[in-house]
Amino acid sequence: MSDPTRRPDDWTPPASAHPSQQSGQPPAWHPTQPSPAPYLQQYPQPGYGAPQSVPAGYPSPALPAPLPPTPALITGLPVEERSFSGFYRAPRWRWWKPILAVLLTVVVFVVFSTVLTVVGLVADGVDLMGLAADPDSLEIGPGLFLANNVALALSIPTAMLVQWLFTGQRPRWLSSVQGRFRWGWFGLCAAIALPVWIVVLVVETLLTGVPPDVGVRPYTVVMVVGILLTTPFQAAGEEYAIRGLQQRLVASYFPSDLVGFLAGALVTSWTFMLIHAAADPWLNVYYFTFGVLTAWVTWRTGGLEAAVALHVVNNLVSEAFLPFSDIGGMFDRSVGAADATVLVNLAVMAGTTVLLAWLARRRGIVRTAAPGRAEVERAHALARSAWGPHS
Repeated sequence: MSDPTRRPDDWTPPASAHPSQQSGQPPAWHPTQPSPAPYLQQYPQPGYGAPQSVPAGYPSPALPAPLPPTPALITGLPVEERSFSGFYRAPRWRWWKPILAVLLTVVVFVVFSTVLTVVGLVADGVDLMGLAADPDSLEIGPGLFLANNVALALSIPTAMLVQWLFTGQRPRWLSSVQGRFRWGWFGLCAAIALPVWIVVLVVETLLTGVPPDVGVRPYTVVMVVGILLTTPFQAAGEEYAIRGLQQRLVASYFPSDLVGFLAGALVTSWTFMLIHAAADPWLNVYYFTFGVLTAWVTWRTGGLEAAVALHVVNNLVSEAFLPFSDIGGMFDRSVGAADATVLVNLAVMAGTTVLLAWLARRRGIVRTAAPGRAEVERAHALARSAWGPHS
């Protein structure tokens, strides 16, 4: 006799035997694979298929806001308004960079100067072995004079490349805070300074007379051409290396613009005096004051143009009689080589410098800039566009 409660072997419960969760009844147990937990249904686990899309009606998870680019990774230019002296006060500045920059500049100049000096001595027909035995026998010839000019002129590309290497600022930024050599402003400065220096030369010649040894020399043509071609670059080279690169390197250690300028002017003027190796005290006063004045006008005008113009005009006019004179002792700066009359030249120099600074202000010559700010803003805009809108 069969058991009426026993179910047939092929019996399966009808669909209605599994009450839905909406019925309010707990589901009856049955021997099937349990369904995954709700959190596993929402968030797939590794190895269990591709990620599921966000369910409809739920907001997409917000992406984190992009970190703003670090200015130090973007620009070596100042991101705050800076004068010419303080132009290295930028995000990429590090305390050790000015030291290495100065050392590299000196090494490069010594190499250039040594090679060109040998070339100049050979061109002048100097016996190098005899000169090594008796250095005091050296007499300056046109070859050595021009070699010295070219070596100093090479300070222009040297200073520019050293700046680029250690600060990230391209060479053009060494000329001015506007990133270019302002030729119009330079021409105006030269046009003002040249007649002033010519008047001084004429008055000095009338008072002291023409040098007694003036005449046509075998090297007159070479010297005239050489002076016109190399002296402007020689003067500019000193400005780029000293009033440009060195002044900025020194000033970069000081947050205050004024303190940085004063420190830079002091150090660079001392350097300018020392490189002329004068033993005469009046010459040392002249070189130091010349350095202070050119440093000041550079700071007040935001570029090297005025200083270069003054230096070029000064050197060209002072060398007016050189091609017609005995140049063997032209670098004689021993005691007694000058006297108090250098103060007259300094007074003229000071007056012209003040005039140029005043004129720069009247003409609106730019003296401060923050070119790095635009680069940082462009980088921020690029980051925002790359990430897209975010909450």
